Amino acid sequence: MQIGKSHLLAPITALLLSHCALAQSGPINVAAASFSDATAPTSRTPQRQAAEAALRQLRDRLLADATQSGANRVMAGTDSDLRSATLGDGFEVNLVDPVALLTGKPLETCIRPTGQWRFIVLASGKPIGLLTIARMGGSWKMVEAGASQLAQEIAAVEASYSAQSPRPSLRFVRSLQAVADFMEVTFAPMSGGDVQSSYVLLSSARAALNVEQADALNAVPVETLSASELEDRLKARVALGLQDVRFNR
Repeated sequence: MQIGKSHLLAPITALLLSHCALAQSGPINVAAASFSDATAPTSRTPQRQAAEAALRQLRDRLLADATQSGANRVMAGTDSDLRSATLGDGFEVNLVDPVALLTGKPLETCIRPTGQWRFIVLASGKPIGLLTIARMGGSWKMVEAGASQLAQEIAAVEASYSAQSPRPSLRFVRSLQAVADFMEVTFAPMSGGDVQSSYVLLSSARAALNVEQADALNAVPVETLSASELEDRLKARVALGLQDVRFNR
């Protein structure tokens, strides 16, 4: 696997991710098999092992100083939640290649894996944050923790498709230049037809692309666009974002 350059992955974290939790009425049924190339709770991949070690480190920090650790401030949970937290699914972060997109290539061919993995952290069945793992110095290490709202959005999208048969394949996709995250949903083709993908806009994408969700009170993102519809909206934002000095270093 190849790791995306760190200057591409880090600069817009503050813009993209909110640590405020979405209101949830109960546990989310996270179904591992719906992610493309997911590292499921039962798998023993190097990425998952690193994430498990990172979660233990957060717990140890709490036990060492429960009053001042501050670990509960980077996730939407209490110290008690973090002590009993477990890992849900892991998924790779994919980025939209802005040059390929703006030269007119189909969106599906512009999506590149980064080698960076994120794992949903669960407490009592509820997603409370993400642990981000990247390969550094020859080993997998945690590079970020938090992003409670994003974790809940991703888990909600996954749960919304988990009962469908056949279950679609999901990929997490980010456009750095557009400051937008979305989920690619791909169903297996029927009777030899073409593979068709649609895109669920997460809150950052809805904000960036000025898309108002029909059910604003629903924690589950419901706005879905075809690849061509998303391309048209995304290109203008990506072109504008490329003027940002952070993407021209």
